[in-house]
Amino acid sequence: MNRFLGFMNALLFAIFLLMLFVSGGGIEQRQLVVGTLVAFIPMTLTMFAVEARARLLRTAIAANAMMLAFFALGARQQPYFDPRASVVLAPFVVNIIGLLVIWARLRRERLAAQYEPVIVDPEAPPSYPGLEPLPKETIEAREPYEPEDPATNYFVRHWRGQLSLPVSFWVNCLGATLVCLGLIQLAKKYLENISLRGASATVLGITALLLVVTVWSAVGAWSSAGHHSQRGGARGWAAVVQVLIVFVVLSTASNFFLYQMPQMREYWLIASGHDPVGQIEVRFSRDRQAIVLSGAFGAGSASIVKAQLDQAPGITTVVLESPGGRMAEAVHIARLVRQRKLNTYVETHCASACTLILLAGADRAGTPDAQIGFHRAFFPGMDPQLDAAMTEDMLKKYREAGLSETFLDRVRNTQASDMWYPARDELVEAHVITRLSAGGETAQPRKYDSQQYLAFEYAGDPIVSAINDRFPGAANAAAAAAWGPHQRGASDAVMWAAARKVILGYYAKLMRNADDASLRAYLQIRLDQLRAARNVNEEACALLANSSLDITHTLPKELYERELLWLRQAIKAADRKPAPAVDLQQYAELMERLATRFSPEIAAVMKNPAAHADEPQLLCQSTLEFYEAIRALPLGERNIAVRGLFQASGEGK
Repeated sequence: MNRFLGFMNALLFAIFLLMLFVSGGGIEQRQLVVGTLVAFIPMTLTMFAVEARARLLRTAIAANAMMLAFFALGARQQPYFDPRASVVLAPFVVNIIGLLVIWARLRRERLAAQYEPVIVDPEAPPSYPGLEPLPKETIEAREPYEPEDPATNYFVRHWRGQLSLPVSFWVNCLGATLVCLGLIQLAKKYLENISLRGASATVLGITALLLVVTVWSAVGAWSSAGHHSQRGGARGWAAVVQVLIVFVVLSTASNFFLYQMPQMREYWLIASGHDPVGQIEVRFSRDRQAIVLSGAFGAGSASIVKAQLDQAPGITTVVLESPGGRMAEAVHIARLVRQRKLNTYVETHCASACTLILLAGADRAGTPDAQIGFHRAFFPGMDPQLDAAMTEDMLKKYREAGLSETFLDRVRNTQASDMWYPARDELVEAHVITRLSAGGETAQPRKYDSQQYLAFEYAGDPIVSAINDRFPGAANAAAAAAWGPHQRGASDAVMWAAARKVILGYYAKLMRNADDASLRAYLQIRLDQLRAARNVNEEACALLANSSLDITHTLPKELYERELLWLRQAIKAADRKPAPAVDLQQYAELMERLATRFSPEIAAVMKNPAAHADEPQLLCQSTLEFYEAIRALPLGERNIAVRGLFQASGEGK
């Protein structure tokens, strides 16, 4: 048995060393590294115990048993534990069985040697070595243990091991640890209601206290265990306590250096006012009806937002442009949004912690191309337990906001290093947003210091740039049309509608030189854009029908690129001889015949679309039916209708 156990543990030792070497101490393998180092303890003690002179036999049994206990406790805390992993415990079970067999054999041998009779005189009664009464001087020599330098302070007495082992271990070691853990749980209950900087300072203080208590209790319990046998206690219990302390110290040290140090560094930066996440930027819309939150939600962001909201009681909408940030700050801002019954709006991006604020809005709107992202919670130095706890806390808040379990499962399965951007339909179905927006709802603050700067901004759009290259001054004309609404504090959508009508006026000039095939291609692009806009909502479709929709933020990119390609081809053909003008009488007669195919309601809309601007559903449906009817005409009539529709003016584009 001794040889078998010795060979098995030596082989295991080599295998675990190889695992440790292969892992390389990588950050993703740190649990393997810690587990391997801890497993060395029972293996090493077992190899000492199976030598000819059985040393540390009881300690080896206790170490292997504790290895099994710690594995069982750790497995219960893992949400995705695989029971097949329990096979790694088989050698430690074998160790315990083998060591118990060795211990029983040695005990029998000692008893046999102790009670074997020694016959000196056949006539004399047998004597039994080990049962003779102890000499009187030996009995008197066993005096109770007295420390050389007894202390009066309770904490010093524990530190020097002058307290009994039960008091040192159960009261001071475990009891003090439980008190600290209780303080942590109590602090968690109140930390959500204070600032992130204050919470971080509190966590730093509690962690420092816990480390001091751990060192104090471990040193005192170890010293007390060393004197336990001198006080008349069993050496076995002292060995068990010391092995347990070794496990606790190794576990605490590994957790501190692998997990808690990165956390403490982050807490220190937050508490000292140097949050690496950054700081939120708060701006008001030009009409002061909306507040725009840009950037990350670092420590103190909630206080900044509250102060700005207090200064502008007329705010109705919170516009979000954020990649996320501290969840605690986002929770505080979300509470402000709910308390004030504000709406939330996303036109560009809102991810991670930002979504908690989005979900707090009374009305939650987003454009079709808005990037709204979700993933698991993250904090530097997270161990699996903290990862699971923070993520479940975040999911609880999402659940309270009304998100379904199916949606939450996708969030739970998206790692913090990744991001899940649900599709538009998924966001609507899950009620992340209550409606789709055509964009430009708010008069967002821009760095439009002058009309010239606005022209520069518009010239950055590829379609406007292409028009401006062909017709110099087009960008300035578009900016001049939008500058008036800008000065009146109009929304971005109103500004763009004014600029778009100017740009489409140049389309009419290009169409005078376009051939019939080019005009039919534009009709198809226009029809596809209307259908895509209707898939967003009737409002977007009506805006497009009235040439007021910013298609760059609302429609699929492919439709924008198709229009840009058509425009560039039309510009190339602009220098050729203009096509013959359409016979206006022939065009009018065709339109009259076409109107008879529609209901009176739709015919009335097509005669005067501006009069039905406040009926988006009707305007959208009428425009779609009108274009589809033109496309269904015979080729000759279709060419007349398209040229008459697009060549005479830029209307409808």
